[in-house]
Amino acid sequence: MVKDACFNAKSPIVIGVNVTEGVLKIGTPLCIPMRDSLRIGTVQSIEVNKKPLKEARAKDGSIAIKIQNDGSICYGRHFNDTDQIASLITRDTIDTLKEHFRDDMMKEDWQTVLKLKKIYGIA
Repeated sequence: MVKDACFNAKSPIVIGVNVTEGVLKIGTPLCIPMRDSLRIGTVQSIEVNKKPLKEARAKDGSIAIKIQNDGSICYGRHFNDTDQIASLITRDTIDTLKEHFRDDMMKEDWQTVLKLKKIYGIA
């Protein structure tokens, strides 16, 4: 997350982030792995320089994301700019990537999936 880049602390949470690896897409569920995989919501929109994006990668630099949740999770109370945010994946997510998005995924994307599998203990 980008330090001091919270634009709305409650749902929808709007914060600045840097994608460090993989690809972030609208509809991606997000969590904080180091806080027992605290689910913070789903990406509703992505912007860079006030222009909407459908997806973001590390090359896009700092971006703003809008995270929709049920209102029970707030920036500053449940997580902050020192926390690492990650895509929340499951075995079903991985199977869907293999079945429908294999051609869209780069080698680095699969390496990110492997890292996330270890974090979440997915067999």
